[in-house]
Amino acid sequence: LNAWVADTPTWNDTTTINGEEVFRRAPSFAGINLGGWDKLRGYSSDRFYGRSAVSYSLEYRMMPKWQPLEDLPIIGPMYDIPWWQWTLFMDAGRVADDFDFQELHQDMKTSFGGGIRFRVEGVTVRTEVASGAEETFFRVFVNQPF
Repeated sequence: LNAWVADTPTWNDTTTINGEEVFRRAPSFAGINLGGWDKLRGYSSDRFYGRSAVSYSLEYRMMPKWQPLEDLPIIGPMYDIPWWQWTLFMDAGRVADDFDFQELHQDMKTSFGGGIRFRVEGVTVRTEVASGAEETFFRVFVNQPF
């Protein structure tokens, strides 16, 4: 289980540039956002951006006792693959322009998916498929912490 809440209290702060009031908001890549490989995995990176956000993830991981990878004709003799892991997950979250828990918990976006993780020669390889309302992603990560 994972939960994440974020807020930018200075979201509406402004500064005067050339006689005009301009918001001093963080750019989307540095601000509060959802979407991508760690939050709302069924959406593109930084798909949702705003002042505040809430995100929840439920992930189930299983390490099967059955390990056929080391018996494969080419891969098995060449590489040390001590374990593999299957995962199923669901993510839910929302961004909003106000830090209001009631608003943040209405019309939340969701995504779901599954993956396989391997330990190969001391390096973790993570693959997963995640689907949201707009599109589906296949991602591969090397040396991720989980």
